[in-house]
Amino acid sequence: MDKRDRKTLRQICTDPSKTLTTRLDVEHMVVALGGFAEWTDKRHLGAKLNGHTASFRTPEVKSSRLDAADGEKLRDFLRSAGVREDMADGDGENNR
Repeated sequence: MDKRDRKTLRQICTDPSKTLTTRLDVEHMVVALGGFAEWTDKRHLGAKLNGHTASFRTPEVKSSRLDAADGEKLRDFLRSAGVREDMADGDGENNR
């Protein structure tokens, strides 16, 4: 993971309800963690990681920030997929 992805992961793990994370940040981070992210026609961001899936609704602007509910949903999704906050401390290669 690059610096941006580590910052996103820390933000979500620390306080998902007060996130500054955008949907574009989520897409980038999921891919950096080895997952798959795809925008659907129904204005949702679908994410798959380590056998787990989630869908996040998106407004017209994909660069808008997650609301509190989506921040918590993202944290739960990451935890269920085995992602830990300490993964933000390294380069990510040894932490998967």
